[in-house]
Amino acid sequence: MRKSYSSIEQINRDLQILRLEKEIHYQRINQALEELRDEVAPENLLRNALGSAGSLLKNSGGIQTLLVTSILKYFIRKFRK
Repeated sequence: MRKSYSSIEQINRDLQILRLEKEIHYQRINQALEELRDEVAPENLLRNALGSAGSLLKNSGGIQTLLVTSILKYFIRKFRK
């Protein structure tokens, strides 16, 4: 449905509203890109991966025991040489 205008002021007002809406959308896109850039930064990816591994170890006694045993064996072998 087409909108009909009776004055140039109405047209200018609608154009101004459209410009402002465009600017709002542009700013939202920029903000989303900045957040994405922050999320995929190497230090954040590493921090998230380590956090996930840490929570996995906290919730799994078997994996925790295996990991601690393996680390202890490694150090015992290293110090025997």
